[in-house]
Amino acid sequence: MAFQEQPHFRYEPLDKSTDSFRLCKLLPAESGAPIECELVHDTISNQAGVYQALSYTWGKLTDRVWIRINNKEFHIHANLLLALEAVRTADKEQLLWIDAICINQREIPERNHQVSLMGHIFGNAKRVLGWVGLAANDSDLLMDYAHKYYMKADMYEEELSDPKMPDPPQAEKEAAIAAFRSFSQRDYWRRAWIRQEIVLAKELTFYCGTKSVDGWNILVMAYLLYTRDEIWENQIPDLHVSRGKLQSGMRRDRLERLVLRFGRSDCHDRHDKIFSLLALAGDTFDRADSIVDYDVDAPTLYLAIMEYARPVDITAFIVVLQEILGVCGREMITYVGRILDQNDSIEPKSQMEELAINFVLSVLKPLLGQEPEPLGHDSAEDQVDPYSETLTQWHQRCLAYTKTHMAGFSEETSPLFEIEGTDFAILTKPMPWGLLFVQLYKKEAAAESNQIADGEIIWLPYNPALEAPEDEEKQKNLTQAMKHILDWDGGLFGFVATDQQRDRDESMKRTLQEVYGIDPSNPAVDLVLNVLLVLNTASGMSGPNICLTVCRYVLTTLYGYKLVAPRVYTDSQQPLVIQPRLPGQEVQGPNISVFEGRII
Repeated sequence: MAFQEQPHFRYEPLDKSTDSFRLCKLLPAESGAPIECELVHDTISNQAGVYQALSYTWGKLTDRVWIRINNKEFHIHANLLLALEAVRTADKEQLLWIDAICINQREIPERNHQVSLMGHIFGNAKRVLGWVGLAANDSDLLMDYAHKYYMKADMYEEELSDPKMPDPPQAEKEAAIAAFRSFSQRDYWRRAWIRQEIVLAKELTFYCGTKSVDGWNILVMAYLLYTRDEIWENQIPDLHVSRGKLQSGMRRDRLERLVLRFGRSDCHDRHDKIFSLLALAGDTFDRADSIVDYDVDAPTLYLAIMEYARPVDITAFIVVLQEILGVCGREMITYVGRILDQNDSIEPKSQMEELAINFVLSVLKPLLGQEPEPLGHDSAEDQVDPYSETLTQWHQRCLAYTKTHMAGFSEETSPLFEIEGTDFAILTKPMPWGLLFVQLYKKEAAAESNQIADGEIIWLPYNPALEAPEDEEKQKNLTQAMKHILDWDGGLFGFVATDQQRDRDESMKRTLQEVYGIDPSNPAVDLVLNVLLVLNTASGMSGPNICLTVCRYVLTTLYGYKLVAPRVYTDSQQPLVIQPRLPGQEVQGPNISVFEGRII
């Protein structure tokens, strides 16, 4: 993601060999006065317990306003200005750490250094200040309610039923619940970084409009107001549970588990879907400096995280990782092929690239029918990476299962990605670099009793007629549209800014409307599915040419159809054991991979 240059301000460099960082002194002033700050250099260890860290959402990147830092004009996002106005006092300066101000976002090496320290920055702050946004939908009522009834609440579960806590009147409680449901839908709670910032905080205060309240009051209230199922679906009460686990010394979740649970959170840069979880995971919290690298592209990051996480729940992990990084199957195949072709000469440019290369050479080679690089080839040890065998066996089971069931699936045992609100679904083939498109299916009533019991549903292969446009100009436009969709170098699925992506999406919809007559406001699903089939043959490559990322882009991003993950998509020797995992339940062994019919 490109960051705009500060035309009037120049950063002094940080010492990246230490825990150095910058702090922003927010100067005191009366309400309505212009924001003025001073930027100072120090180290986290020297300022631990002194400064406060600001937690907020950037908002629209195009909404920019001006403040003054060190007597120089400095542009920030509009929502940050609101946050600074909310936390500023009239008589005392505030010493704050603020990512958009304290990090030179345009310098990648500094950004890598500072983001790798984010866990330490928030964990060593005296207090974290969370700016949720302007007052709306009875948020003032909610903030007052949290202060009044939960001000003595402790974060630990055994204290939550303390009879000393006042019991609010039912009408007041119902009003607070209604306000809280609106409050919990704010963009702030969907941020990727919110989890780390709150869970690691020593003390926490939430600001909303002109109100502020102790953050633990809000989290405890959320935990008590929601049912167990709602806690699974809502991050706010889950933040309370996670902080309690961390503070009580319970074992941290592995990165794999956190990616599966929280990888779909919002951020402007897709790297952060991974980097925002590093300080919380038991296998990465002390190694973030070797993982954070904003220079790496999507395939490198994908394969490096596969190498680092070595997932147990392989199918679930690759589905989520492929989705959140927006990486294309063809892009991955090309990347892997390049590494294999340059086996003896390729030199990694970073630690992350070294991880990615190692995963290809030591783990993926046997799956592709080649001899793997042995472990420790620079030493006496000469054994094959055991995870290579695990991954190969998983892949063989997936392929056998797909081939066995391609003639038709019953509704109760379908591993298909259904297109919500239609009779259609997509079958994919799992590969270590993501799911590849195989075939379209349509839901039909069982015609023969020996297929499935009367009255049940079966999924059968579906192939709409492929009609190429006769008009030469239309054919040219269609070919160009297909090229754009499959052109990973253009960044359609990579780490591009939201505004760029939106412009490309609109251009794509205009082209497909001209060629196929697909109405963007009311797209016919059979025409959209036809696009997928054309895409799958557009490149001239043999076998599947598109992946789940491309399918999701066409169906969901362009035309608003929603893909629903299979209820069961298992890695086990007996693939159709329908045993849904409960929310929060740990994975038991290497053979279970369950989806629960969630929109993806």
